[in-house]
Amino acid sequence: MRSAIIPAALVLLLLTAGCTSLREPCAEGSGTIVTEERIPGDFHAIRLTMPADLILIPGDAPRVRIETDDTIIPVISTNARDGVLTIATTRLCVRPTGKTRVTVTYRSLDEVAILGTGDVTGEGVITAETVKLSITGAGSMDLAVAARSLATTITGMGTVNLSGTATDHTLTIPGAGTVYAARLDTGNTTVEITGSGNANVHARDTLSVRITGNGNVQYSGNPRSVQQSVTGIGSVKPAG
Repeated sequence: MRSAIIPAALVLLLLTAGCTSLREPCAEGSGTIVTEERIPGDFHAIRLTMPADLILIPGDAPRVRIETDDTIIPVISTNARDGVLTIATTRLCVRPTGKTRVTVTYRSLDEVAILGTGDVTGEGVITAETVKLSITGAGSMDLAVAARSLATTITGMGTVNLSGTATDHTLTIPGAGTVYAARLDTGNTTVEITGSGNANVHARDTLSVRITGNGNVQYSGNPRSVQQSVTGIGSVKPAG
């Protein structure tokens, strides 16, 4: 029995040592802020998976500009693959001295996703037939959109501020997200809240709301048809 226990202990010790040696140190900010320009491949969608201020600008050619510590730049990945530009870090632990700023110039764009705590703002109008916006985490978006079909999803505690136009807008909040879309002129808006989300929307033709939880919806635009189903403590009422 003793001879069996000793080899097992040795194996456990070796495995522990191996894990320790493979653990990467944190990438620490130096305090020296630099700017780096990158030319990614073509893309039509963006995924932000790191804490950063992301600014979106329409233009003739795709381009990425990163502003952060010179020691953080090397661990930021901006890869475009299968039409998706992913902005991420290559290390689990990254500590810049301030918030990283990433400016993306896009030729065409129809999808923006935040996974984590990033913040996205647009300096132009995202124009496409179909646009998808999503936040998984506690990020924020402030965007202008011109689309036939717009889908907005917040899973977590994200905040979305929208303006522009959309023929149809589908809004889904399965968490505690908030959407300010009173400045988004839509024909038809559908809202589904299954948590404690809040939405302020504008619809001219039809508004359909389903709340299962503690959600609240305020609406403007005097839609000719308002359908609502509330099975929690939520409310649906005109903006006053």
